[in-house]
Amino acid sequence: MVERQSYYVGVKGLIRNKAEILVLRDTSTGKWELPGGRIDKGGDIKSSFAREIEEEIKGARLKKLGKIIHAAQGDFLVENNYTLLLLFYLAIVDLPKTIILSKEHSGSAWVSAYSLLKYNIYSTDRAAIELALSVI
Repeated sequence: MVERQSYYVGVKGLIRNKAEILVLRDTSTGKWELPGGRIDKGGDIKSSFAREIEEEIKGARLKKLGKIIHAAQGDFLVENNYTLLLLFYLAIVDLPKTIILSKEHSGSAWVSAYSLLKYNIYSTDRAAIELALSVI
């Protein structure tokens, strides 16, 4: 019998500003990523993303979680050797004029197709950003 893979499921949002996507710098690794996080047990996708965006950016509020544009297996393991299954959605979020981040993140930036290569972004997130930027 084949042993089944153990997954946590995470939801990430692609927040657009004209032809740019918002990325956040992960404090623990220094890599850039899309906002989002794991879905809690018993939680659903929309409420989990709304909770994550409110935790990560002070004053941010989810207006709409749009269609899924990408799904990927995370490229690193988390607690107890779990793999992340990441779902990437287009998201409409009310952001404050000044972005104030939680301790999870040490910076924010708007990336365009032209500036994407300047950022050390997790490969799963980069693939989703490239897809989103190709349809903007």
